[in-house]
Amino acid sequence: MVKAVLRLSVFVLCALLGAVSVWLNRSLRHVELPEPRSAQKINFSEDISEESEAVYQSVLDQNFAQDGAKLLVIEDETTGCPMYEDPEIRIKFGPETKSFAEIVSEKMQSAETSTIENYLERNKISEKIAIPTDVGSKYLLVGKKELASVFRKGEFDMGWTRFYKKYPDSTGLIFFSKVGFSSDHNQAMLYAGRQCGGLCGSGSYLLLNKRNGKWVVEKDMGLWVS
Repeated sequence: MVKAVLRLSVFVLCALLGAVSVWLNRSLRHVELPEPRSAQKINFSEDISEESEAVYQSVLDQNFAQDGAKLLVIEDETTGCPMYEDPEIRIKFGPETKSFAEIVSEKMQSAETSTIENYLERNKISEKIAIPTDVGSKYLLVGKKELASVFRKGEFDMGWTRFYKKYPDSTGLIFFSKVGFSSDHNQAMLYAGRQCGGLCGSGSYLLLNKRNGKWVVEKDMGLWVS
């Protein structure tokens, strides 16, 4: 019973962190909001590997560009789930005797150790994200300044009303971590999810394998649902 309560606490706290990250601690640097445009016209950071872009594209295609989505609004900086990835937070609220690799391996048994370790190493810091160039749906990368103007401090209950007024054709706010790869680069792992309201959203670790040159989502380790 205690373990079940702790596990539920982990999911709830991680969900809260995902929601709060949308509007707390946003940078004051001014970023001009571009108009929605087709993905083919966006220039991406040169330091993002083609493999990472291919992984993002596969996840967008398989998990988010469904059900007639007209606009994909994506947070432009990578993020992870501290409740699992930060050892100090995990010890306080989770299975303190287990490492991050052990927790992930229990849920995604086909995940290679090198994949998990590379994911954790690459996500120690947040960076600007690159989204592939041929998603099909229109999408928009949004930064901290834009999100801070929508999810204002002390007015979170009105944030989603403002969000959908500003992005009426969107399905919510999508977020990604950096992509971790196995040593042979045939397996990939990332954290991905979407917030779509105060009690609407989810986040998961996704495991992909490269099949015939294409990345395929094969495992979904759900972390939280709100």
